[in-house]
Amino acid sequence: MLKENTSLFVLTSTFHTRENVITDDNRVRAALPTINYLTENGAKVLLLSHLGKIKTDEDYAKNDMSIVADCLASLQSAPVKFR
Repeated sequence: MLKENTSLFVLTSTFHTRENVITDDNRVRAALPTINYLTENGAKVLLLSHLGKIKTDEDYAKNDMSIVADCLASLQSAPVKFR
């Protein structure tokens, strides 16, 4: 049923970060069973999330989601692409 479908997964968690590094990956780890289930059953998974409000250029650097993608990639066997 999931094979070749795309699943939208909204990760609405607060990620604890310091200097653009996730300091507590428990929330990412908590999402892994669902992500693994979807990927193991053939789904492509699109994850949506955010780190904070973006009002200035400085906010973009401070709230860069690539750190979450990097954390997920280190915990996940499936490839992780970040855009």
